[in-house]
Parts: sequence; C-alpha cells; structure tokens
Amino acid sequence: MIKFRLVLSNKLVTVLLGGTLSGISVFGGDKPASNHVL
Repeated sequence: MIKFRLVLSNKLVTVLLGGTLSGISVFGGDKPASNHVL
C-alpha cells in the first residue's frame, strides 16, 4: 500500500512538473513560447 502511494505521488509530481510546462502552453495557447523552452 505504501509503495503504491509512492508510485502514485511520483507520477503526480512528474505530471505536475512536466504538465505545467506543456499545460501552460496548451491552456494559454503559447505554442511558440513552449517550443522555445523545449
């Protein structure tokens, strides 16, 4: 149960870290800006 929680939290962290960068471009419509960062 604890291991499952760790995996879940790790996935959430990666999604938040990677999702915020791509998510801002998707929701904000800043495609050129995100391409510049990447």
